[in-house]
Amino acid sequence: TGTDNMSTRASNIAQRVANLNEVDNCSVLLSGNTAIVGVDFKNNIQGRMTTDLKQKIERTVKNADNSIKNVSITADPDLYTRISNMANDIGTGRPISGFANEFQEILRRISPAR
Repeated sequence: TGTDNMSTRASNIAQRVANLNEVDNCSVLLSGNTAIVGVDFKNNIQGRMTTDLKQKIERTVKNADNSIKNVSITADPDLYTRISNMANDIGTGRPISGFANEFQEILRRISPAR
């Protein structure tokens, strides 16, 4: 099914990002060609999301899955937890009513409209 495939793709991307030296854990949500990436950095760089690091993560995501065009990255602990919980729910096959709404809300929190 589409959800299984999306969950597999999301796990694959999360694994690749988690393999980066700076990253401890990663959770990914996919919707269409957009990936929301929640990262938990290793302690030594906690909370310091540099432009270089953002670009590195974005490149990793796009290399892992070439259908992804937009990547939103957050290291915010609350958002990371929400992304992680949603990814787990999807992974366990729970039908997610309101998934699209929560996806959009997280996206808005990461990149507020200017």
